[in-house]
Amino acid sequence: MWTTLTNGLPWSADFVNRRKDGSLHTEEVVISPIRDSSGAITSYVAVQRDVTHERALAERATHLARERTLIAETIRGLRSGDTPEATAQAICRRVVTLTGVMAAQLSLFELDGRAWPIGFVVEGQSDPPLQKLPLQRSRHLRERAAKAPGSSHG
Repeated sequence: MWTTLTNGLPWSADFVNRRKDGSLHTEEVVISPIRDSSGAITSYVAVQRDVTHERALAERATHLARERTLIAETIRGLRSGDTPEATAQAICRRVVTLTGVMAAQLSLFELDGRAWPIGFVVEGQSDPPLQKLPLQRSRHLRERAAKAPGSSHG
């Protein structure tokens, strides 16, 4: 930093700083030298901006892009001769590798309203048997599936 500034160039970086309330935030800082009329550096001026939210959004976007890539790779690796169950199971296995996901299930909804899991994986466990779900549980899943992602749990 000082090498850049004493050479008369502006310097910029991100800092993690602490607010008065004790919480941490990320600041984007630009420090520039100020010169007098003869060109000598007399002082420095710093401009700081809280970029905590922007950095978190960028990190989340990068994370989501990585997850989408993993799912796309799984889909590309599927074989045309695989059964729907084998395909669903492969997708579920990949989904449980994503951060924060402990279980994944793909289900078909039959005309009578019942859900039939065709893929089900729980992290760290052997594959559970696939069996038709009770009507009440099926209704609950259908209602959840109809809600927008991120909406509150029913």
